[in-house]
Amino acid sequence: MFINLIWETLCSISMAPRFAVILRTNLNSVKNTNDFLKATSQFLSQRFNTEEKNLTLEVHTDVAIMRGGTTDPAFNIDVHHNTDAVTKATKVDIAEDIAAFINKQLDVNIDKTLVLFFDTRKCT
Repeated sequence: MFINLIWETLCSISMAPRFAVILRTNLNSVKNTNDFLKATSQFLSQRFNTEEKNLTLEVHTDVAIMRGGTTDPAFNIDVHHNTDAVTKATKVDIAEDIAAFINKQLDVNIDKTLVLFFDTRKCT
């Protein structure tokens, strides 16, 4: 029931833009996880021009990820949204900005960060 409520909230067109961001990494841990989440929340709220209360973040560590034939540190990031701020024209720049942020925070190579976008208004 709780998941349905979140999904319905994200799917609502009349609501303020909302984002659910799931960050998965093969790092064993993220040093100072709470600090990382706070910095990420602040960065994303500025990048998406929304209040932090409209963001939900999850970080999952120690996930088996291979990118480019190696298990070097990597991130897979899913951005679920209900806004026109993410379009075909803007998503490459947004993904590059997120990858650069991850690189700055955790020293993960930009080419080892994959960012995927899911428009929840197209829920079925």
